[in-house]
Amino acid sequence: MKIVQMCFKLFSTATIDYKVISHKENIERAEITMELSSFNLNNDHTFITNCKELINQLGTDVISLHILQYNKTIVDMILDETTADDELDAYYATIAEGLDASLCSSLKVIIDKPSKNQKHIYFIDKFIEYLESQTLNKVISLLSKQKNQNGHIIFYIDDYKDICYTNYIFFITREYPLDPRAHIKKYEISNSCHLMHISNLLSPDTFDLLFAPKNNVLYNFFDKMRSILSLIYISNKSEILDSTCINFSITGYKTIELTIDTNGIIPRSTIFEIFKWVYEEGCTTDRLELARNILSLDYIDSLNDINNTTLASIHSNYSMYLKENIDKYLDTKNKINDIFLDLFFKSKEISNKISSNLKTALMANLSFIFTILISNVISSSTTPMLITKDFSIIYLSINAFSFLYLIFSSLICHHEIKQHRSLFDRIKKSYSKVISPSDLNEIFNKSIIDEDIKSITTTCVFYIILWVIIIIISIITLFTLSPWFSNKVINIVYNLRGLV
Repeated sequence: MKIVQMCFKLFSTATIDYKVISHKENIERAEITMELSSFNLNNDHTFITNCKELINQLGTDVISLHILQYNKTIVDMILDETTADDELDAYYATIAEGLDASLCSSLKVIIDKPSKNQKHIYFIDKFIEYLESQTLNKVISLLSKQKNQNGHIIFYIDDYKDICYTNYIFFITREYPLDPRAHIKKYEISNSCHLMHISNLLSPDTFDLLFAPKNNVLYNFFDKMRSILSLIYISNKSEILDSTCINFSITGYKTIELTIDTNGIIPRSTIFEIFKWVYEEGCTTDRLELARNILSLDYIDSLNDINNTTLASIHSNYSMYLKENIDKYLDTKNKINDIFLDLFFKSKEISNKISSNLKTALMANLSFIFTILISNVISSSTTPMLITKDFSIIYLSINAFSFLYLIFSSLICHHEIKQHRSLFDRIKKSYSKVISPSDLNEIFNKSIIDEDIKSITTTCVFYIILWVIIIIISIITLFTLSPWFSNKVINIVYNLRGLV
């Protein structure tokens, strides 16, 4: 009790025999009442020096000291960062005048802690007693309010021998190095956990002690909080029944109900290890369901029934579950590969369709030209091969139909490319309920369909350009070999020029 010793030093040049009558502490205030034996009063200079040391030790806290002899108040002192030297002189004068150092005295010390967080804890055992006397909601609320901007809950203590901490809560001296950037992992409670009359929930690992001296007073309280919160994170339903009792309901292969008295002793169990296994590795829903199933079988009438055997059973059952899922996963991937193969063949069909249409149009052109050639041979004409008016009209009609067929084929190609992408998206969506999002994005990689569509589009554009070139060559050939068509074109051009 360093603060007690510093209070004694204000008044006496020698060690004082004292008896603690009572002391207590909460978040906002610490109090201690003592009975002092006779002592030798310090001189004024030493008194003022000791007062300043005490104020420096308190930081932003305010200390009130009340000295009584035979129920008569000798002095009421209030010390904080704003206390001036003349006030200290006045306090000393009052003490020197009114205090009989040979008589027993009563000293009551009250320390108020106005800072919002990073409170100073003077009597850690009494502070833990205070927390244990509060309801679960009250403890969570009190501690949550002490979080700093980094999510840490820091309490300063005087003795380095009492240093202890978790990943979130620290009981440390002011000299203790603490990295303000220390990572805090947040566990979001599963949506399948229903809370009744419970708010501002803290994660169970908030109370998982990483370092603490042997027989530290925090052990039992932190273990209890850790177990209670782990049960809340695992149970289907948690309900505060009154100021001390919490009811938990876990539904697995069967439903179990257990009620815990928070004022009583909660047996140490592996429930926290089960919480970590459920929430740390991902796939929380599956793990939580499996853990509830095993817990419902192992629990009989006490948390003592939940032990390392339970955890081993959960691990082995999960391994079996994973093996079954891997088989299903591989089967699913094989089905998806078959689907991708079908999509590949469909993409080939799209490009082959426009290629086939082009061949049909080309064959029509070649067949007509071959017909004209045969006609000229049969007529045994000595004149060069010419295309008559009737043949010219038929040939123009064939090319016009070919052009319309080109437009139709282009529109069909564009529509089928859109359908191809839409089919890919629909297949991806249909598997979203059986494959994790990361695997889904990896398997149904957007680059796959993009490359597929790029290949189809490139092929279709090539055939369309080739088709257009064939139509242009056909028109030029008709212009060369058909006097009727060439005269028509020349007359149209001449008339157009005349209009201009």
